[in-house]
Amino acid sequence: MSPLILIALGWIVAFRGAKVNLGLQGQMIVGGIAAAYIALEGPSLPPALALIVATLAGMTAGALFAAIAAVLWAKRGVNEIVSTLMLTFIAQQVLLWIVRGPLHDLSSSAFQSRPLPSEYRWPALVDRTPFTAEVFLTVAAVAIIVFVLNRTVFGYKLRLAGENPTSARHAGVQTVQTIVASFVLSGALAGLGGTALVIGGERNVLSGGFAGNIGFTGIVVALVARNSPVGCVAAAALFAILDTGGSVMQVRADVPSEMIFITQGIIVVLVATSVILTRRLETRAASRRGAAEQEDAAVR
Repeated sequence: MSPLILIALGWIVAFRGAKVNLGLQGQMIVGGIAAAYIALEGPSLPPALALIVATLAGMTAGALFAAIAAVLWAKRGVNEIVSTLMLTFIAQQVLLWIVRGPLHDLSSSAFQSRPLPSEYRWPALVDRTPFTAEVFLTVAAVAIIVFVLNRTVFGYKLRLAGENPTSARHAGVQTVQTIVASFVLSGALAGLGGTALVIGGERNVLSGGFAGNIGFTGIVVALVARNSPVGCVAAAALFAILDTGGSVMQVRADVPSEMIFITQGIIVVLVATSVILTRRLETRAASRRGAAEQEDAAVR
């Protein structure tokens, strides 16, 4: 649930500036790689400091990876959808090279890293469960993003630049710099999601498939939440329950795993349909109000 929330937040931040960051999966992967590399190759640190360093490393890696696409868009006009998708493939191949080469666990035949030191692992709040203290970091991220987008000058400039770039420029907003900054922040949140999977997940190793499809599912979570930072918490909980419960149902009740994807697809279709119906009803209501006002004016 935590990585889904962080990915959804990354999508929301970029989308607020009218940009589509489809490379959240790749940014999450490089964030996880950076956190694992610091944990395995970095110095031995006290647990609290180790977690801070690993978390910052993951966020920095994700931000820098997103900055590549942002700079290409700002300087050369490269479409961010294409560039972020292509960078995702690069990140996946780098991950496979890392777990097969520099960080490979020689005692295992699987493509995975050596076990991470205990000081680079979030402490469990409930024994023998994946419920770790990292959840507080996710809650803090939601609160910070809500505050930044709704209560700061940067959030106002980003919304203005996304909705009407021409008006934003006339108002003195540096639209390109603002959108690039939002893209970098989006990548940092995705990198934080990758860090959460590596140092807060159930396994204490970096594997070739540690990210799964969470980077893309997080985008769906944001869309289901209608790009609301608070709403993505409930949407992420729903998708996490479906994913985890689906695995259990497949083992215990012999329910095909495809049913989970079908259910998720139905949810997305229903949400999209509700948005369309709501807009049509609002348009009709506005038309009726306009007609009523014209009739009143004619009578007067």
